[in-house]
Amino acid sequence: GAGHVEAWVARDASKSNALNLAPAYAPIDGLEVPGVHSRDTTNRVNAKSLQAKWRITPSKENGCNVAAVLGASRVSGGGNATYVSGNLSCNGLGPVNVHANLGANKAKRVSTVGTWGVAAELPMASWTPHAEVFGAQGSKATAQVGVRTQLTKELQLDGNVSRNNGQTAHSIGVKYQF
Repeated sequence: GAGHVEAWVARDASKSNALNLAPAYAPIDGLEVPGVHSRDTTNRVNAKSLQAKWRITPSKENGCNVAAVLGASRVSGGGNATYVSGNLSCNGLGPVNVHANLGANKAKRVSTVGTWGVAAELPMASWTPHAEVFGAQGSKATAQVGVRTQLTKELQLDGNVSRNNGQTAHSIGVKYQF
């Protein structure tokens, strides 16, 4: 198997800070089990999630891959939710890699909400700029831009700026792969 651990800090327009830790492990090719623990240090709220990602099609560096995600989350004081999504990633078909997903989120005692996302990245020599737009049914979309770089074979650095409903947020993080 293979795995990675991601850690990032995010700050939104209300000056709320969130610390995030996301380990993931792939026990077999095509199946990854990631989790996330997020701590809003300003509002003292914890959120946790666990999911299973299954790559349905064989991995292709130049072509499209299809995957499915099934997960569950819990927010302190906010209850539990389950979610599912279908993902499409197309790499190496031109200068830009494109990713899209459609899903649904079901919180306890609340109607199911549709979710979606579209992203593009432009791999370059040492930097990869990326942009994405994502949202949920009944809410305004979030637009995000960022850049990542591979510092070493195992270590990646990533920074993002996002905008939603007239508010700006930013994050910076690292990813260690093993």
